Amino acid sequence: MCVNREVQELSSKKDESQAIVVSEQVDPVAKRLDATSRYFKRLGSLGFWGQLVCTIVAAVILSFSVVITGGKITSPAAFYATAGGIVAAFLSVFWSFGYIRLSDRLKKTTNDPSKVTFFF
Repeated sequence: MCVNREVQELSSKKDESQAIVVSEQVDPVAKRLDATSRYFKRLGSLGFWGQLVCTIVAAVILSFSVVITGGKITSPAAFYATAGGIVAAFLSVFWSFGYIRLSDRLKKTTNDPSKVTFFF
């Protein structure tokens, strides 16, 4: 009976010491993940809104240039190149939105220490 109690006390002390070591290892990782999450959120938002505004302005300018000329496109190659650039810019907007979503996933991982070790 006493041996079982001593074994339980030793195992609980061992579990506590392992928990302390794990929490000391996880804490710096959680801080770095939180900083990375905030960085991705800031840059993703800046890129998303900046590219969205510039892309919409370019699309409006291209549509006005077609309307002003009465639908007659003077240089089809330039028109298609510009339209292709606008499509690529819209794809880039969605790419920036992916960074915002990634920052949210990193933030959730920071709050759950069991998932922090997943990134190792």
